[in-house]
Amino acid sequence: MNTYVDQQTGLPVNTSQPTIFKESTPPDFSGFNRFTEDLIISASGWRMIFARSNDEEDAGEEIGAYAQILAGFMAKAFTDFLARKTDKQALDLKIALGMDSRPTGPAIADAMMHIFQALGVEIEYLFIASAPEIMAYTRLSDHLDGFAYISASHNPIGHNGVKFGLDSGGVVGGRDAQELMDHFKILLKDPSNPMEIYHLGKSANTQRVSQWYSSYQEQKTRSLNAYTGFSRQVCADSTEPVIVEQRMADLSRKIRSKSLGIIGELNGSARGVTIDKPFFEDLGVKIQTLNHIPRQIVHRIVPEGHSLNDCKKALEKAHASDPSFTLGYVPDCDGDRGNLVWFDTQENIAKEIEAQQIFALTVLTELAWLVYSNQVSYNEEGNPSRDIAVVVNGPTSMRVDAIAEVFGARVFRAEVGEANVVNLARTLREQGWLVRILGEGSNGGNITHPSSVRDPLNTLCSVLKILCIPELFQIYTERTGLSLPESYD
Repeated sequence: MNTYVDQQTGLPVNTSQPTIFKESTPPDFSGFNRFTEDLIISASGWRMIFARSNDEEDAGEEIGAYAQILAGFMAKAFTDFLARKTDKQALDLKIALGMDSRPTGPAIADAMMHIFQALGVEIEYLFIASAPEIMAYTRLSDHLDGFAYISASHNPIGHNGVKFGLDSGGVVGGRDAQELMDHFKILLKDPSNPMEIYHLGKSANTQRVSQWYSSYQEQKTRSLNAYTGFSRQVCADSTEPVIVEQRMADLSRKIRSKSLGIIGELNGSARGVTIDKPFFEDLGVKIQTLNHIPRQIVHRIVPEGHSLNDCKKALEKAHASDPSFTLGYVPDCDGDRGNLVWFDTQENIAKEIEAQQIFALTVLTELAWLVYSNQVSYNEEGNPSRDIAVVVNGPTSMRVDAIAEVFGARVFRAEVGEANVVNLARTLREQGWLVRILGEGSNGGNITHPSSVRDPLNTLCSVLKILCIPELFQIYTERTGLSLPESYD
C-alpha cells in the first residue's frame, strides 16, 4: 500500500505498520480475552491503552495483533448496529472515519477499514479531524449514515478508543448506546470470533482501502467547509443563510471596533488541522496559535492546571506588545473541550478561568441572547413567553440555577456524561422546551444548540458576544437590578 502524506502536517495519512491481515499465519488468540479485560466500555466511548508497550505514556505508533483484532471487533459491532438502526444492508452504509492526533490512531483506523471494507461499508476518511468537525460534517451530509471517531479524549497519549455516532451528528447515547455496547460484548465473548475477524480482515479489498486513503484530501476539504458553515449557524443561532450572514457581520463589526486578540495553544491536538484560525480571522479577531502541528504535544493532554501555563505565558507576551490580546484557549486531544485563560489588567498577569465559571458565563450569555434576538419576551409579571430550559450534569455548579432563575429558565440535570446531557436536551425539545445552552460545567466546555458536542469555538463565540454586544450584559443587569458598568472585561 502506498503512503499518502498530508500536505498540511507532513504526517503519513495511513499507517506504515504492517497489518496482521496481510500475514499468512493467524496470531495466537489464547490471550485475547485477558487483553480486553482493561477495556472501558461506556456511552462516552470505548477506550484502553492501545500502545504496543502497554505504557500509557508511550507515544509510539504501533499497536499489537490483539489491538488490531479488537479494532476489528469495534468496526463489526458498529456495522451490525447501524444496519439495524437504518434498516439497511451493510453494503448500503456509508460512514465518516476520523481520529484525534494520537500516534496510534492510523493503525486503529487501518484495522477498522479492513473490516468495514470486507463487510461492504463505504468509508469517507478524514484522517486527523477534531470531534466537532466530524460530527458537524456527518450532521450536514445527506449521504452519511454515521461516523466512527478514534479518540481517547483527554486521557494520556498511549490510550485510544472509539466513539460512534449517527447521522444526527451526535454520539450514540441512551438506549441506542446500551444496545451497541451489549452487542459488542456478545461478540467479544464468542471464542471463535477473533479468528473470524482475522479472516474477515484478510478478505478485504486492499485496493479499495488504498483508494479511501488516496481520496482523503477531497473528503477533508468537504468536512472543513461543512464545519465552517455549521459553526457560523451555531454562533448566529439560525440556519437561515440571510440571518446567519447578518448576525455574523454584525458581530464582526462589533469585534473589529473593540479590537480583540486570542491565543490558541493547541498542544498538538486535532484542532491544528481544523478551522480555528480562518474562522476567527473572518470574525475580525486577531489570533496567534502555537504548538499547532498535530502530535506536537508539549504537556499533559487534559487542559487544566499547569497544562494552561504555556498559554498564559504566550498571552502575557502577546499582550505586552499588543494589549488587544486578552484571551487564550487550550483544547484536549480531540478538540471538543477547551479551557480558557484571560489577561487580568489589574494584576497584569494571565489567569485561568475556572471551568464552572466559564460555563456559567456562557449560560448567562446565551440566555440573554434569546431575549436580544427576540425569541423570548416577558409579561408584566416577568414570566417568559416560552418554556426555557438549561440542561447540565449533576456536578455542575448551582450558580447556573441562579442565573437561569433570572431569565425564568428551568435547570434540568442528567447523569454525568455528555451523551446523557445531549439526550435529555433532545427529549425536552421534543416536549416543546427551548434549549439553547447545555453542558457539563464540571468537565469544561459548553454545548450550544444546534451543536451536540462541546466545542471551544462555541465557547469563545459566547465570550465574544458578551464582551462586544453590551445589550446582552445590560439585559442581565436590568433583570437583576444591578447597574451596567461603563466598561468591563
